[in-house]
Amino acid sequence: MAALRAAGISFTRDEEAFEAGVLILRLGYPFDGRTVSLTAAFPDLYPYFRPEVVAEDLNLTRHQNPIGKHLCLIGRRTSNWLVRQTLAELLHQQLPDILKFDQTGDVDALVAVEEPIGEPASDHYNSETVPGSYVLFDSAWRIDPDARQGEFEARGRELAGGSTPIIQAVVTKVTSGGRELAAWDGPVPPELDRTFIGRWIRRDAAILGGISAVVEDLGDDEKTHLFRRGHLDRRPHTRLSAILFPEEVTHRQYADGWCVLQENIGPTPKRNGRGDSRLYRYNFVRSARAGPGDLAARMPAIASLGRKSVLIAGLGAIGAPTAISLARAGVGALTLLDHDIMEPATARRWPIGWTGFGHQKVEALRARIEMDYPWTTVRVEPWRLGAVENRLLEREPQRLRLEAALENCDLVIDATAEVGVNQFLSDLLRLRGVPYIMANATPGIWGGMVAQFLPQGPTCWMCLRHALYGSHPTMSLPPADPAGEVQPPGCAEATFTGSAFDVEEVSLEAVRMAAGVLRAEDGYPETDWDLSILRLRDDTGHRQPPRWEGMKIAPHPDCTCQNPA
Repeated sequence: MAALRAAGISFTRDEEAFEAGVLILRLGYPFDGRTVSLTAAFPDLYPYFRPEVVAEDLNLTRHQNPIGKHLCLIGRRTSNWLVRQTLAELLHQQLPDILKFDQTGDVDALVAVEEPIGEPASDHYNSETVPGSYVLFDSAWRIDPDARQGEFEARGRELAGGSTPIIQAVVTKVTSGGRELAAWDGPVPPELDRTFIGRWIRRDAAILGGISAVVEDLGDDEKTHLFRRGHLDRRPHTRLSAILFPEEVTHRQYADGWCVLQENIGPTPKRNGRGDSRLYRYNFVRSARAGPGDLAARMPAIASLGRKSVLIAGLGAIGAPTAISLARAGVGALTLLDHDIMEPATARRWPIGWTGFGHQKVEALRARIEMDYPWTTVRVEPWRLGAVENRLLEREPQRLRLEAALENCDLVIDATAEVGVNQFLSDLLRLRGVPYIMANATPGIWGGMVAQFLPQGPTCWMCLRHALYGSHPTMSLPPADPAGEVQPPGCAEATFTGSAFDVEEVSLEAVRMAAGVLRAEDGYPETDWDLSILRLRDDTGHRQPPRWEGMKIAPHPDCTCQNPA
């Protein structure tokens, strides 16, 4: 307050708020012969965090939230706020440039003082939406700017959400006068099974303000087109409409933004037999960019994963998290091979809990991936590799099933921890020219290993076996708990002990190694070594920081890969 007085900034304190423990100041900021009215509200955790300044009388196109009227005096990162700074200093350092912009409209005058961050207006609309609602579109769309209105089709669903239904949808097609302007080029989750038909208009600028201001600003013709008042369906229902406008998506770069309106229509008691008795309520629906380029923007080094196919054998504590991580990273197709059922006791080490109980692991994972990461196509192979099968069941031989599963496969990850499976897959894939990654953990998860074998490489899985277990080993095994195996009650097999947060270290390295194999032209680095050894404990069991060691596997003179004859 002393700093405000010294700076000549008048203020009064909101006494009612102060009695409730909140500091709010009404300010009069002198600028260019006039006084600008401001309100400053201090957070509970001041001075660690900045006060918020609101300018109700200003309508700026930059550096002001058009709904709450908050001024963007400094960037959002908390590092921009200095805890010793006073409100007076913040205003004097930042506000004059914003007010000059208000007078001149010269955006270039702000270049020297603003962060190079875009200010998408849709972000402000999204702050006023119903939680859980969204409408997705693609940033790559270039909708004809001369088209001023039209229709759009969306696939979605409507969920109960208190007084306002929750809408979740993907815009699949945008048209104008029967001409298609844009279409969704991606998957749609299967639960979005309802078709919405909405209408849109184009504006040359965003409408500043909340939902009431947006609806009131529309002209009669725009309202008639968007809201179709002549529609006679008197049942309570929901309609969608949209306003397209140019918005700054990155600093000084503009593209179409979507202001999506949800119109909730319900009946009201009639006072006479004439006129429209329906009740119309409006709210914003969160609009979000979710096209292939939007999803890949945060991970440019692995953008081409969408064109890759991976088979994962073994979906236990290592293979299942690996599958989900690859789907989350955007891999185009996964084939999941495992015969096992999800048991309740495995939930502590598996990425899916109660909802997976009793299901085949491949099916539980497919359902989760299709629901959360629909851009990944999932194929399941629910059988045990190497099992003797009853030919009377008229199933194809396993060799043929596996060859079909490997069609167009770019990589196989073996997380079975079964030596027989390791040997078979490594030999088969070397002959077929398919890269092979093996991942396992030691008992107690004191350590683990991930190894890659490339078809053109000089070594194979058997070379690694010679190096680790031969008569003259040249590599050291990762540490293992001597008592790290257990047969859980009722389980027909023994398993290793250990927690998910330790074993997932192995999964993450397997995914990183896979990204290096599949990286194509994107730039994710290849793995320059063949074997990664993890040590989470020392040989006595004491915990240590996770330590990975990468090493090359030397060709072994007795290995068949060196003597194919």
